[in-house]
Amino acid sequence: MATFLISDKSRTQNIRNKLATKKKLICGISWKSSSDQIGSNKSIELSNLKELLQIPNILFVNIQYEANTLEVINFCNQFNLKILLMHRFYLLKMIL
Repeated sequence: MATFLISDKSRTQNIRNKLATKKKLICGISWKSSSDQIGSNKSIELSNLKELLQIPNILFVNIQYEANTLEVINFCNQFNLKILLMHRFYLLKMIL
């Protein structure tokens, strides 16, 4: 099986330390691509993740580059869900 994503172990540990959770798995989510050519083929509506986001013992972290913060907050409030919003600069710094 091919591996597409490989995490940087020290950056991963840094994020884990900042999130300070040992009782939950951490799962980054991104649901929309801004690519003009293939974005529609690899994008879904946030509402399509509702059932996934209800899985217990997982901390879902927004890693969407251009997430509409208000959209995420309203979605979470509407369905009583939690998605951790991290500052975009922090994410960019961690990814680079």
